Amino acid sequence: MKDITYALAVFFCTLISFGQCDYSLKMIDSYGDGWNGNTMNVSVNGALVLTGVTIPAGGSELILPFAVTDGADVTTEWLGGGGFAYETSYEILDSTGTFVLSGAESSITTGTITASCPSCVAPTALTVDSTTDVGATISWTAEAGDAAWQYELVLTGETPTETGTDTTDNPLTITGCYANTGYDLYIRTDCGDTESTWGMVSFTTLPVPFTMPGCFDFETGALGANAGLSSDIYSDASLDAGAAAFASDFGILLTGGDSGTGWTGGSSDTTETEAWVDNVTHQSAVSITVDATAETVVVLTFDLKQTYSYGAKYSNFRVTANGTQIGGTLNPTTAGADSFVNQYYDLSAYAGTSFNLKLEHSGKYNAAYSAPGDQSLIDNICITAPSCTQPSAATATAVTASSADMSWTLGATETTWNIEYGPAGFTQGTGTTGTVTTTAYNLTGLDSNTTYHFYVQADCGDSTSNWVGPVEFTTSPGCGDTLYDSGGATGDYASNELTTVTIYPDTTGDLVTFTFLSFETEANWDFLTVYDGPDVSATEVGVYDGATVPDAITSSHPTGALTFVFDSDGSANRSGYEILISCSPAPSCLQVSDLVVSTATGSTADISWTANNGETAWEYVIQAQGTGEPTTAGIAITTNPFTITGLNSATDYEVFVRAICDATDSSPWRGPVNFTTSPACGDTLYDSGGATGDYASNELTTVTVYPDNAGDLVTFTFLSFETEANWDFLTVYDGPDVSATEVGVYDGATVPDAITSSHPTGALTFVFDSDGSANRSGYEILISCSPAPSCLQVSDLVVSTATGSTADISWTANNGETAWEYVIQAQGTGEPTTAGIAITTNPFTITGLNSATDYEVFVRAICDGTEPSDWRGPVAFATSYLCGDTMYDSGGATGNYASNEFTTVTITLIMQEILSRLPS
Repeated sequence: MKDITYALAVFFCTLISFGQCDYSLKMIDSYGDGWNGNTMNVSVNGALVLTGVTIPAGGSELILPFAVTDGADVTTEWLGGGGFAYETSYEILDSTGTFVLSGAESSITTGTITASCPSCVAPTALTVDSTTDVGATISWTAEAGDAAWQYELVLTGETPTETGTDTTDNPLTITGCYANTGYDLYIRTDCGDTESTWGMVSFTTLPVPFTMPGCFDFETGALGANAGLSSDIYSDASLDAGAAAFASDFGILLTGGDSGTGWTGGSSDTTETEAWVDNVTHQSAVSITVDATAETVVVLTFDLKQTYSYGAKYSNFRVTANGTQIGGTLNPTTAGADSFVNQYYDLSAYAGTSFNLKLEHSGKYNAAYSAPGDQSLIDNICITAPSCTQPSAATATAVTASSADMSWTLGATETTWNIEYGPAGFTQGTGTTGTVTTTAYNLTGLDSNTTYHFYVQADCGDSTSNWVGPVEFTTSPGCGDTLYDSGGATGDYASNELTTVTIYPDTTGDLVTFTFLSFETEANWDFLTVYDGPDVSATEVGVYDGATVPDAITSSHPTGALTFVFDSDGSANRSGYEILISCSPAPSCLQVSDLVVSTATGSTADISWTANNGETAWEYVIQAQGTGEPTTAGIAITTNPFTITGLNSATDYEVFVRAICDATDSSPWRGPVNFTTSPACGDTLYDSGGATGDYASNELTTVTVYPDNAGDLVTFTFLSFETEANWDFLTVYDGPDVSATEVGVYDGATVPDAITSSHPTGALTFVFDSDGSANRSGYEILISCSPAPSCLQVSDLVVSTATGSTADISWTANNGETAWEYVIQAQGTGEPTTAGIAITTNPFTITGLNSATDYEVFVRAICDGTEPSDWRGPVAFATSYLCGDTMYDSGGATGNYASNEFTTVTITLIMQEILSRLPS
């Protein structure tokens, strides 16, 4: 039941004198971020009563009262001046809170609203001053001279008869109510000849005081008369079977709401002030009025479990006595895997009094919004006055497959304790028992992968304390166990898990092996990471996700241990993992380690490793990726590093290596290490879509091709080419990496000309980069290799100046040659197929060109007077305009120019033009 105090139909209705009352301006912002600088005025009979008012940032609604007289003219003036005005609106409310008129980015003009004030004014500021288990005291603000009222009391939510009981009391004390029950109290003013409208306030009576000692286990499914639940707008409190601890049937569930509205603070940094002062609409509690007047010792114990959805600081728990917090705020340590823990509070400071005890929760979300929800689960509340104070802070640490270290804090001055433990859920009296004289005890001989409950009790000599517990812990899995994720053998794991598990061998010197019987996680989002050792600082073996079942993993760490971390995100859970744990002696011949492939060409791969036995002989197996661990002997080798030869180009391989310690003793295989040989001469290279498909979005692919023979040069011949123009690019570099000279950047549907390396390595490199949309058929490149020509191409060919009839060209000669040929032709003609015009100077000026014309030029070297190099080019240029030319925009003689053009044209007169214009 919601414990919310509110007033109905009471809106600042304060009578100043007869014929006078308060109206209200209700400002509204539909987005909930304030009025963003917009303002307005309100006037009464032409006089400003509200000036430049607005809703502050972050607000959605604000009500401001203003005084009117009966018959007054109410007007508004919309000032605006800010942003997002379309989110704003306002209403004028009368003295009873009834809607009169509204506006939105507009003003209300004179003569539209005439104020009407009641002659009998309702009480205001109704307040619940105090509550008891049989009633409450309520006070209100009355108008001057008002001394009589009528009231009606109904159960919360019931419809009143509007027949009131007369009273002259203010404050008014209500008695005769049921304990722990919600009520609505309606009050109106009796003015003699008339009555005002009704006001209303709600209250909930307190539970019947609980005379200690005693316990609340809620096993009947009912709260009983001594405990009460309270909650607010975005919280809830209820009896729930899912909140029961251990073997119980019911417990108390305190939880957040279905909205984060009104919450202040982050998932990892909500402060105690934010949790308990700012976030009141997200709070809930179980309350007990404790009669401890006859006691000198008061001890509170209960079982508590906490959960969270997005972060531990969204789920907060505390205990208060008479509103004072006892101890610190508690938060869960995992999203949903925390066990019930018995909590202990010494409240002896309140002995000899009657006090209000609350177990309070402040949580952001419930499980319906996002499982498991920000919750506190409470059961087995006991308030006692023990003569022998029980121990506290019992914990289990250093838990292994067969042992656990238990410790606790003494309750008073006792020196002896009784302990009992057994499998989770065992009945006390049937477990393993013992008496100890220290506050720490090592349990041994436990079963692996088993959950235990542990209890401890102080022995004060003439009496014993209550048992503390159960402290729940689970032994580590051990050799022979099968390890499941949190979903068990048949269910899915949970969201937001972060689980770390370390497995040691039972016998020193043995090695742990993980054999995956099944495996499925959300690919790319939920990961299992395995480490070769007892913690996450050990060498990472691998990170696994998706539906591929990992190969068996055996420790090579001196401890023999393996560790894994399982990390799931907030959605899309899967069946998880099933891992068989086995242990066996370490092999006498240890595996190699650090196996790597350092370089892979089109036909070779360089491999290296670390030998761990001092051995000088090994075997390797090279095979197609995905083949799996070899089942037969490999190829014997005696060198490390080693170069594997005879491989196929552009092929995915995996390699395994094992040590050969002697003629009869070999290590387990180390691998696979995956690699891909590069494309080679004679291969046809396709984009990721292959011969018939399109490439993918967001690709960034770098490919380097070396010649098969030293001294040869690689050539790319483009058999087809199409990318998304202006967005997806293929960039070619003249060398073995992207630091080499850039040959060109290609996009669209124009097929690039053949490109041959001129780098000393003979290699070419390209980078293909696609954006997030509009894929095309990509590229098909024939790779060929041939000896470098004896007459090298010229390089750095440029056109430095072009006039209306000439062009200056220059280049770099790479053979020491002094003779060349050039070809000048219309742009787009392509590489020349015949000899060019012979020249012997560099730079060179080409003459006789047509003005305003697009040309391309090629140049080649002539070595030894007869041997030509390959052509270098084309270099494109355009001659300038001359006098007499007709100049058009980009649309030509008949079309329109394009958008976003910015064109500069310079017209240069050549000398003969100048001379022809001089007077004779």
